[in-house]
Amino acid sequence: MSGTLALASAIAEMDRDTLAALVRARRPHAHASITDPIGLASELLKPDSITRALAPLDRAQLAAVRDPRSADAARIEQLRGLGLLGRDGDAAIALPEVEAVLDEALASAGSDDARRAADLLPSGPVADDDEDVDTSVWFTSALTAVGQAAECLRMLRDRPGKLNRSGSIAVATVKHLAEATAIEPDEVALALAALLRADLITALVDDQLLIAASGSGAWLGRGHVERWIALARAALREMPAPLRAEWSAAARPRCDVRALAASVPEEYPLLPAADLAAVADFARLAEYLGLTVAGRCTDVADALLAGGDAAGTDDAADISADVAAAMPATAAGVYVQPDLSVVVPGPLPPRDEEVLVALARPEHIGVASTRRISEASIAGAYERGLTPATARDAFAR
Repeated sequence: MSGTLALASAIAEMDRDTLAALVRARRPHAHASITDPIGLASELLKPDSITRALAPLDRAQLAAVRDPRSADAARIEQLRGLGLLGRDGDAAIALPEVEAVLDEALASAGSDDARRAADLLPSGPVADDDEDVDTSVWFTSALTAVGQAAECLRMLRDRPGKLNRSGSIAVATVKHLAEATAIEPDEVALALAALLRADLITALVDDQLLIAASGSGAWLGRGHVERWIALARAALREMPAPLRAEWSAAARPRCDVRALAASVPEEYPLLPAADLAAVADFARLAEYLGLTVAGRCTDVADALLAGGDAAGTDDAADISADVAAAMPATAAGVYVQPDLSVVVPGPLPPRDEEVLVALARPEHIGVASTRRISEASIAGAYERGLTPATARDAFAR
């Protein structure tokens, strides 16, 4: 029996805003030919459209699609708004077309998909809920990530990277940046992911180029605290919806993001492979940026996720103060060794950092970094416009 009339009845009862949200969410292909609720219902009950609508739903939502009588009012309204339930009088009813697609999709989503998704997750021990993880050391990863991201960004300002035809970053670009910056290739990839999310680098897909964005200079002109907050906010804004939902449901501080990520394939059995990969990628990036430590959310990450990420708000000011208090202060200077290596004991003021980066090549980027002065590095600095007087003044200071 067709569910077209039942879905059309539900559509006819929607107000304008709900109807507009439904069309935006489902994006019917033949929208130009739709003139009434029955026409829209027919489009929404096509198998491809139903499959796309079911994919991001969790197990509880999928159960309600099959049996709305067991669901609460809020969930029923949500599913009605997605065009996945019909209407019979005042009651929500299941739609045969949706049930058929759901049965087929669940049958094809086997354990191999779950295992494949688990393989994507970052390696390392997952802490027990009762295990006490010291998340106060998050600033070590945070400062390293900021330093590595800045190093990669400067390299891309001098020499754009290459993209594959698919728009992904070419392996050759990652390899070149790794060799030029003394950063491990997997960390280069994470630094580039953080920069992309923060709109500090831009992928020109048509030209197959990866370039520094217009705002990159302003970011490099900020201190280490502001740089990290910009990267952290951008990463958390793109936290995959299933993972954010699991974080909200956990409703506890310092929850284990790795464990939540591992639960996503089970809780969202129809989630496409690309979405599962995005969950795994976020878990890695969060650890790299210091938003998590051994998988556990830091207090700062919890605060940003809870809404303290709007610039100019009191919460944002409190978070900035917390980050500044947790991170080391700006270093007063550097140590130049007899072998012309330069030990940088901590973050430098942006102006000093810029001069030092021009004069010395990186050997290690971290909370404390090491660079080396050579004839090649000095020649490169002069080619970029630095003068011998500028170099001497910088080291004298």
